[in-house]
Amino acid sequence: MRQSIAVLTAYLELAASQSRNKPPPVHSTDRLLTGPRNGDGRRKMSIEEALDILEIEATAGPRQISEAHQRLQQKLKPELGDTHYLIATIDEAMEILLKQ
Repeated sequence: MRQSIAVLTAYLELAASQSRNKPPPVHSTDRLLTGPRNGDGRRKMSIEEALDILEIEATAGPRQISEAHQRLQQKLKPELGDTHYLIATIDEAMEILLKQ
């Protein structure tokens, strides 16, 4: 549990520091040039980031991915704050790994 919290905390700190120091996006006539984005304009999480968040190996199958996702969701406590963002991050990690 502590490792999961540490990984999520490190991810949030990294994401926060990147968003403060991020240069403005550069647009071409047909696409965004500053990297892959999801539908709401945020940077897409990489497969490596998703594996780190869920604390699983690259060889994990759908069952292990779902179990890791569920395990992390059960550890979240709403009274600690940022729960919505953490749940969204865990959900995104699972979706990315299940789609690959």
